[in-house]
Amino acid sequence: GMGLAVVGTFACKDMALHNLVGKPNQSGFNLHEFFATKFGQNPMVFNLISCLHRQAINNNPALKQGVLMLVSAGWGIGMSIAHSGKIYLDDGHEGGEFGHNISELDGLPCPCGRCGCLETRASIGSILKAVRERLQQPQLTVPELLEMAQADDPRVRDILVTAARFLGTALGNQVNNLLPNNLLLTGLCLKLGQRYLRVLQESINAVLFPAAAERLKLTLQTVTDDAPAVGAAMQVVAELLADIQLFNQACPVSKAKVRCARRR
Repeated sequence: GMGLAVVGTFACKDMALHNLVGKPNQSGFNLHEFFATKFGQNPMVFNLISCLHRQAINNNPALKQGVLMLVSAGWGIGMSIAHSGKIYLDDGHEGGEFGHNISELDGLPCPCGRCGCLETRASIGSILKAVRERLQQPQLTVPELLEMAQADDPRVRDILVTAARFLGTALGNQVNNLLPNNLLLTGLCLKLGQRYLRVLQESINAVLFPAAAERLKLTLQTVTDDAPAVGAAMQVVAELLADIQLFNQACPVSKAKVRCARRR
């Protein structure tokens, strides 16, 4: 079998990409046709965040206990939930939305077409845009932004604090809703310096109900570049082992091999 980790949403039935924020030219791209034509494969398609979740669970079996909420904050902000190691997915292999929840009524316009999405205040892209405008440096790069953030540059301090508060408040509210035992944070935003991380954690704690705070363990964790691909492969294995018909389709055994095995 083959697994794909996909950013954005897609239609499960025809496996065509939809609602790719910032990449409208790829909307309608049919994954099934592409891989069938190029490689003769019919892949399973998963949300990238759920693939990160699968890898995290497999790397740390302790995360299989209770409810795990994983949030990846970078260019986008995605979330995935698992209970006792079982990742929640709908019938389209989607795990829900987080970064495009409205966090500010009548807020900033988002590439998704709405206004006030969390990503307009808390994503790396929104932070970079605000810093470029503040410093009048339209060519400022992400590495340069991270360097300023880690040095606690006073010119960008308030922008980072605002972003951390928006993300932390959204995370705290979601923890109150779902009551996870573990909150695992990952993504590029973890590289925005100690002040950002401190304000982020303070903002989470500020809105938690006592019952939610008592049971919550917060973990910050970076991931490798190949984590989505590894997680997608693990998702395929999990799906195949859970459904014997799918397993037989993906891993057919010839009658000759079966007879040979029986003779042994």
